[in-house]
Amino acid sequence: MSESGNPFIVLKPQRILSERHTKMLMDQAEKFEQETGCQVIVTEHGIDCEIHTDVGPLVAAIEKQTEAINALAASNMELVEAMAEVDHVDDEEREPATYMDGTPK
Repeated sequence: MSESGNPFIVLKPQRILSERHTKMLMDQAEKFEQETGCQVIVTEHGIDCEIHTDVGPLVAAIEKQTEAINALAASNMELVEAMAEVDHVDDEEREPATYMDGTPK
């Protein structure tokens, strides 16, 4: 991330460029900067292109989503516990389906 908060791209040529090629690359980099808002940094050696962005908003969104999932899980557990209590009460109030010796009624 650049100081301005915008993403940037680092270009690393694989070999030393001539003045003409360096000028062409810089012109293309400037055009790209204007079109995308990304800052372009040209270094020597290695044509790697890397985009760096701020992961802070992504982390914040994941944390918010995690909190929502945890709240949902907690409410689901409360619902299951409430259903278990209701089901337990119903079992105690029901008349048995069999006699004490196990034969069906």
